[in-house]
Amino acid sequence: MTRYRNMDHRPATTSWARSTPGMEYDGFYLHTAVVQESGPHYKYYKQLSRASSNRNATRQIVAHFRCHNCSHTWHTGQLCVQLFLASNDRYRTILHAQQCQGCEAYVEPQVDEENYVKKIVGALDLWTNRRERQEPMFDRKTTGPHDEERCHGCQIGICSR
Repeated sequence: MTRYRNMDHRPATTSWARSTPGMEYDGFYLHTAVVQESGPHYKYYKQLSRASSNRNATRQIVAHFRCHNCSHTWHTGQLCVQLFLASNDRYRTILHAQQCQGCEAYVEPQVDEENYVKKIVGALDLWTNRRERQEPMFDRKTTGPHDEERCHGCQIGICSR
């Protein structure tokens, strides 16, 4: 069963710290799900960045969006998520918003938790030698072509699509 996290709109005052207001969201709120899958190996470190990490990459995650300005909704299999890993198994993720086709506002992603955990734990386990490299998994769920003009990850030049 697909479970989406953050189905309710969370105000900026929650523990869901924003990196760039409205465009980037810290993935800390999903750390509990990562621990449930991987055990206590990984520690979330909110201060981690590309400059302070040993490894970094982007992953495409399944997500749902609901614009609170105009009520437009859409699904994507191409939410850009940055992943950083540092020594002592410290990691951080940044979720990049997409712009609404109806009103151009940036919309907060509602992440498919199972897909997120599978992709993030898989990368972390590979990078920390907890598993061997496997054949690429082609489980990407898409609802159409990637809209590069509305993807914040593409706009800043880090999206792998």
